[in-house]
Parts: sequence; C-alpha cells; structure tokens
Amino acid sequence: MHLALFDLDGTLLSGDSEALWCSFLIDEGLLDPSFGWRSEEVSRHYVAGTVNPKEFCEFYASTVSGRHASDLQPVRERFFRESSGIRGRMISRRKRSRTAKPDTRCC
Repeated sequence: MHLALFDLDGTLLSGDSEALWCSFLIDEGLLDPSFGWRSEEVSRHYVAGTVNPKEFCEFYASTVSGRHASDLQPVRERFFRESSGIRGRMISRRKRSRTAKPDTRCC
C-alpha cells in the first residue's frame, strides 16, 4: 500500500487553503462578500491560538452547509483547477481592502 500526504498550504497551493477557498466561493457568488472579513478574523484567531478547533471547523464547514455533495463536486474541481489564479485575485482583494479599510492602529 502506498500513502501520499500533502500539505496544501504554501506548498501545493500558494497560500492558506481556507482563505483561498472562501475567496473562490465569494468570487463565484456562492458566499456573501462579508464572509471574507469573518474568514480573516478566524484566521487571525487561529494564528494567535485563540480559536478552538470546534469553532474553526464549524466556521469553515459553514461554507458548504446546506449544499449537496453533487453540487459541490464541480465547484471543488474548478477550485483546484484554478488555484493558481486564485492567488492573484486574493492579492488584489487584499490590496483593495487595505484601501477601503485603513489601518487605524496607533504607532
């Protein structure tokens, strides 16, 4: 038996798979754009170690909640096929969001 394990984040995908998936679904019109801000917040909590695994999983599982697996199959296939293009769109979205929402933290 052969076993192959892959770390998608930063290796097979150029970035964080959860963030890329959310960005893709937003671009496809399958998630409300406000989900992007919530995704960034969950990611910050994850990095800081302040989100528990149940909250993390429930949040990202909600991206497919209420959808049938057969409806998601072509979406998933498009996501992986277009994953290199997603990175460019994600970078563009971040640039736009920085312009739209200035950082108000003190020096």
